[in-house]
Order: sequence, then structure tokens, then C-alpha cells
Amino acid sequence: YTIKNLPTPQELNSYYANQYYQNQSGQYQEDYSKEEIQYFENEALEYEFICRNKLRVKGRAFLDLGCGEGWNLKMFHRSGWKIQGVDFSSFGLQQFNPEMVKFFKQSDIEKYLNETLPGSFDVVLMKNVLEHVLDEHLILSSCKKVVQKNGVMIVKVPNDFSKLHEYLLDNKFIDRQFWVAPPAHLRYFTHQSLVNLMEHHGFKPAWMSSDYPIDMDLLVEEMNYIQKKEKGKISHHARVAKENFMYHQNMEGICEMHAALAKMGIGRNVIGVFKLK
Repeated sequence: YTIKNLPTPQELNSYYANQYYQNQSGQYQEDYSKEEIQYFENEALEYEFICRNKLRVKGRAFLDLGCGEGWNLKMFHRSGWKIQGVDFSSFGLQQFNPEMVKFFKQSDIEKYLNETLPGSFDVVLMKNVLEHVLDEHLILSSCKKVVQKNGVMIVKVPNDFSKLHEYLLDNKFIDRQFWVAPPAHLRYFTHQSLVNLMEHHGFKPAWMSSDYPIDMDLLVEEMNYIQKKEKGKISHHARVAKENFMYHQNMEGICEMHAALAKMGIGRNVIGVFKLK
């Protein structure tokens, strides 16, 4: 799905440059707990593990489009990759991972991609980017050029309008489509619609994954953070604690568990790793 009345490019650029990144109501918080930072780092390590161990990507050039606070840059760099980050703003990076600023370029994503040599990167990550852009087709066409022939592209988007969301609405666990949030989110994906979009642009799925199904908490009255907003932090911290514990046990196991969730269309986000056809 796509929002009907899309903002102009100028309106969207202004929103991201001046509002979305610079205050706590936007993408970034002022601070994170030690457990939350560990959660972000574990997620980045899972991506690196899939690329290196599951898909055997041979090169070590990593591009993070929409690199945000820099958790993925930090962990790929720590694992020995040559890294590059791109985003509208350096605000989050400077606040949380300032040592990564030297690998950062402040730019419009499409402009950066069009100025980059073809086949420059073995892994291109777009984490929570496609739901924000005005033209996903232009972005993906440009991405295709910079991915090395045997490389991969990782795409993470929210899992919206899912079967679980339909069930929650139909059975009155929630009273609205809470995930619809313009102008921050302009486009909405399921596992299948993401695959369809990527295949349209010449990518085939190599590994489909998901993450913690936090929306399942909405099935329990005492944990329903849409009906009772004060429950939101409890659900969030429970997710962080559970995922951190599982990451600590076995990275292989949590990768397989997240892949199983993806097969059921469950999980708050869709994560697809795609190869060129």
C-alpha cells in the first residue's frame, strides 16, 4: 500500500533534515540502555552472520543506505568489512557512534547511488528506508547498479497489513490501523509484497527473515500497548531482553528461528536478503 497524497520532495527533505532526526519524537532517542544497545548490535551481527556464513558472500565491501545511528556500520567494521554509510543527517551517528563519522557521507540516497561506480559493494543494506521514500522504483534501480555481481542486498521494512493485523482488527483487539503513520511512513509491505517488488527489479530472495513478533502482545489484554499506551515500554523491554538472551545462546539458532517466523508472515519487520538474478 502507498499513501494517497504523497508529500513533495521539498516537504519530505525538510521533514527528515529538520524534524525526524533532531528530536526524541522522531527516529532517535536521547539515550539507550545497555540492553538496547546490545539488541541493536546483535541485530547487526545477525545480518553479518547471514552474509558470511549462510550465503558465503566473498567480498568485504559494505554500504549502509540510511545508516542512522551507525550500529550496523560499527559491527560490520568490527568484523573486518570496508564500510560506507549514507544518510540525510549525521545527527544520530554523531550522538551514538561518532567514531563512524569518518565513514559517513551526508547525501540524498538516490544522488549518492547515481554518483557511485557500478559493482562497488558486496553487501548493500537498506534498513527501514523503503517505507519512507517517494519513489521506491528509482531507489531500487539505482541500488541494482552498485551491488557486485555475486553480492547481496539486505532490505528491512515494517511488516504491515499482515494477517495478524487483520486478525487483531477483525476481533477488536485494536480499533485502528495504528501502523499507518504518514509522513514518516509512505509505503507499507508484507513479506510477499517485498519479494514481488524486489523480483520486479531483478533480485531473487536468498534468505527471508523476520524479527520478534511484538504485535502478538496485542492478543493479551494486559499487554495491549495500543489500547493501553503505558504497556508499550513493557513490551519493548521484554522484546529486548528475550532477543538478547537468544542471541547469546546461539546465532545459528536465532537465524533459523527468524527465518521460520518469516515463513509464517509473523514478526514486526520483514528482512529479505536478495541476490541479483
